Amino acid sequence: MPDQSLLATATETARALAEKPAAAVQACKRLMKRALREQLEQAVKLENEVFAERVRSDDAKEAFTAFSRRICRLCVRERHERFLRIIGPDPLRKYFVLKFHRLLQLFA
Repeated sequence: MPDQSLLATATETARALAEKPAAAVQACKRLMKRALREQLEQAVKLENEVFAERVRSDDAKEAFTAFSRRICRLCVRERHERFLRIIGPDPLRKYFVLKFHRLLQLFA
């Protein structure tokens, strides 16, 4: 659609919608959003199920173990200084690293 007619088309569409009963327009919008919301919720649910399945796989356990060994070697070899530089001063990152180590203990 050419730029010149875009404003005219948008104005015409807005006027047509404004002439309709407000409750009907709101109901239509609600129904359209509901379908999208249900699709998104289903997609998130499916993604969580697949992630939970994959995180328990042998491949994931192997990757977690390899990462843990690498981090532990850094801790020992560098006397925690390099480890702390990698993690950084962010307490949230330190929290997740500790959570990760606890997760690894579950797989051991």
